[in-house]
Amino acid sequence: MAGPDNPTRVPGGHLLVASPARIDDACFSVPATRALAAIDGVAGVRVLCSDPLQALWQNLPGIEPIPFPANARSREIAVLLDQVGTGFAAALAWEPGEPADAIRKAGLAARFGPAEPQIGAGFEAVAVTKRPGPVEHRVRDFLLLADALGASPFDPAHFSPADWGVEAQRHSIALVPDSDFGPSHQWPTERWTEVGRELIDHCQLRPTIVGPGKVAEALAEALGDDADQCSPGSLGERLEFFAGHRLVVAADGTAPHLASHVGATCLVLFGPNNAPWRRPLGKRHVLLRRHVACAPCRLADCPLDHRCMDELTTESALAALAGLLDPDH
Repeated sequence: MAGPDNPTRVPGGHLLVASPARIDDACFSVPATRALAAIDGVAGVRVLCSDPLQALWQNLPGIEPIPFPANARSREIAVLLDQVGTGFAAALAWEPGEPADAIRKAGLAARFGPAEPQIGAGFEAVAVTKRPGPVEHRVRDFLLLADALGASPFDPAHFSPADWGVEAQRHSIALVPDSDFGPSHQWPTERWTEVGRELIDHCQLRPTIVGPGKVAEALAEALGDDADQCSPGSLGERLEFFAGHRLVVAADGTAPHLASHVGATCLVLFGPNNAPWRRPLGKRHVLLRRHVACAPCRLADCPLDHRCMDELTTESALAALAGLLDPDH
C-alpha cells in the first residue's frame, strides 16, 4: 500500500485519469492532474470525463479529454477505452462510479485509487496521511494522492488558470445570483438589486447578469437597460464567458469554480456550504459568509429561516466589492 514511507510511482507512458463527476470536484482535481502529467516519464494524461465536462479539461498542457455520453454505463465506457487504444501504462480513479468500473473492466495493468472501500476491488489503494486539525480544503485530497504517486502537486504552476485565449476587460463584472446547489444558497433578490444599483450609479459600471434563473430574471427586470444579460448554455460557453470577465460576484455554486478555473476573481456569497472546504481555488477570491449555528448544513432547501443568507448584509458585500474594485488591488 502506498504511503509516505512506501511511495508508489506511476509507471512511464500514458496515464488515464477518471475525472470526478461533480463540476466543483473536477475543478479541485485539476492541479493534481496537471502535476501527474508533469511526472518524468509520463508521456501525457488523458482524462476520462462525461461529455458535459469535456470543456473543463481543454486548454490544459499535457492533458487531453476522452469524453463519453453523460448517461453511459461502465460497459459502454470500457468499449470506448478499447477503441481509443492508446496503450495506457496506468489508470487513476479519484472516486467510485461508472468510469472507475469501466477502468476495471478494461483490464488495465496498473490501477490506482484512494484508500476507501467504495472504490472497489481491482485498484491499488493509495494511502495518504492527513494532518489533524481544522477542516482543510477539498483540493488537498487530490494533491496528497498525487503526491503519493510521485508527483509534485504543490508547484504553483499547476494552479495557473486555463488559457482560453480571451482577455478580460479591466472593469468587466458579472453577477451570478442563482445557484445550482439549490435555493438555500441564494441571496435575496432585493440585496442583489442594491449591489447592482451601486455598481451602476456610483461605480459607473455596467454589470452583466448571468442566468438562467429566477433571481437573475428578477434582477434583470429591476436593473433594466442599465445592465446586460447573458445565459451561456454549455460548459464551454460558460468558461469562455467567465474568461472575459475580471470580476465575478456569485452565489455559492459551480459558477465561481468555473470562473476561477479561467482566471477571474470571485466574490462568493456563502450560506449553507462549508467555505473553508469548498471555496474556489485561489487566494485572490473573497468569501462572504455569516456564521450561524446551523451552518454548514449543505442542504439545497432551508428547513428553518434561511438566516445564513438573510443575515448577510448588503453593506458587507459592498465593502468587499470596494476592495476588489480598487485600482491597486
